[in-house]
Amino acid sequence: MAIINSHHIVSCINEAVGGLAQSVPNLCESFDRNLINPTIWTINYPEHGNIAKLKHTDVKLFEINNFGKILRGYCPKFKSSLLKISSENSIIHNAGIWM
Repeated sequence: MAIINSHHIVSCINEAVGGLAQSVPNLCESFDRNLINPTIWTINYPEHGNIAKLKHTDVKLFEINNFGKILRGYCPKFKSSLLKISSENSIIHNAGIWM
C-alpha cells in the first residue's frame, strides 16, 4: 500500500495560540506513519511564542511582514508554494480558508 501525503494548512502553530494551532498538529502527530506522511503549512507569528515542536510531522514555515499581518496572513510565497502541491496526488486539509 502506498503512503499518502497529507498537507494541513493552518494560520499558525505557535505555542501561545489555541484552537486549530493545537488541534491540527495533534492530529498530524497521531497518524500512522506507515500510511500517512503529514506536512503542516503555516505562518510564524513569533509574538505568539515558539513554533510547536513536532516529532513526526514536517513543517513548511513561512515568514510574513507587518503588511501581511494586517491582511490576516497575506503571504504570496505561501500561496505559490501551495499551488505547486495542489496538483500532486495528496490530501489537502485547509484549516486556514481565509488565508
